[in-house]
Amino acid sequence: MPRAITQATLLEMIRAEHANLNALLDGLDDSRIIRPGVEGQWSVKDIVAHLVFWEQLVADELKSVATGKAPRAIPREEIQPLNEQNFQKNQRRSLAEIKADLQRSMRDMLENVAALSEGVLASTCTWTDEGSIARHVANEMEHWQDHMAMIHKWLGEAH
Repeated sequence: MPRAITQATLLEMIRAEHANLNALLDGLDDSRIIRPGVEGQWSVKDIVAHLVFWEQLVADELKSVATGKAPRAIPREEIQPLNEQNFQKNQRRSLAEIKADLQRSMRDMLENVAALSEGVLASTCTWTDEGSIARHVANEMEHWQDHMAMIHKWLGEAH
């Protein structure tokens, strides 16, 4: 049986993924961050906006749990349309706005994870099929790792 993912582990994962992404962004000039083609038509900026969207959604779900409300399940068939809608919405937004959202989503995620007890984090995540609430949060951070790997691959191809 896998070990439970602790609150401290989740908080460290969130901080580490944000530090990795911020270091990457700090090492790129804005023209590279907004250049399309990292993943299909998406730029690094688009990927950051995508990650912020999903992190904020998870942070909001955790806030709902803390207040005793059940988060809404997102059916798998809605995920791609949500991604496209978010992509289109963020096309008009500046890199500075996306970076500000990134800081806000980290703050919200850290606060909302810290607000839940170990027992709540270990409880079943009733709105996904991911197991525990802690596993759901960890999966979001693994989502970040997947996209970061794609960005690093694109950068290694000398774009």
